[in-house]
Amino acid sequence: MSNAVMSNAVMSNAVMSNAVMSNAVMSNAVMSNARTST
Repeated sequence: MSNAVMSNAVMSNAVMSNAVMSNAVMSNAVMSNARTST
């Protein structure tokens, strides 16, 4: 039981980190795009 909960927590953390990472990369790409277009 503990192991399953632990795995779920780690999985959620990985997904969360991935979402944050993607968001940061996306923002960075948009920022770079805006900077080059001006």
